[in-house]
Amino acid sequence: AVRLDEVYKENNNIKLQIDVHRNSAESNGQKYGPTIEVNGIKYAQISFVIGLDWDTSTGDRNDKTNPYWEDNFKLCMLIIEKLEEKVPGICRQIELRRTPYNQGYAENSLLTEIGFAGNLSTEADATARLFADVLTDIYG
Repeated sequence: AVRLDEVYKENNNIKLQIDVHRNSAESNGQKYGPTIEVNGIKYAQISFVIGLDWDTSTGDRNDKTNPYWEDNFKLCMLIIEKLEEKVPGICRQIELRRTPYNQGYAENSLLTEIGFAGNLSTEADATARLFADVLTDIYG
């Protein structure tokens, strides 16, 4: 979080913050890696995590913790709509969690999980490129 403070002090015109992960879930001890295939291309599924406005130290809601969560959720819904138009079934879920996951620094902050530990890098790469195309459509 210290580095994010520095970045936002140096750059007050950031329009989008994305924290990219892969999900490490397993199924019965096996690496999990669901895909969606469209036009011969296999895509890893993508999911999103929206951090809410809960203060993790007190356990109470606090608007200062993440005042942007509703706007982040709306952006996430727009992104999902556009991803699903291009590759139906690619979006797995939106998880709402109490922890803000650094999404309280600025508007338009997302945490996304592209694929699972069982996905091939080519599948995750195809999804990342599709995600980038959608972001270009929105912000281009």
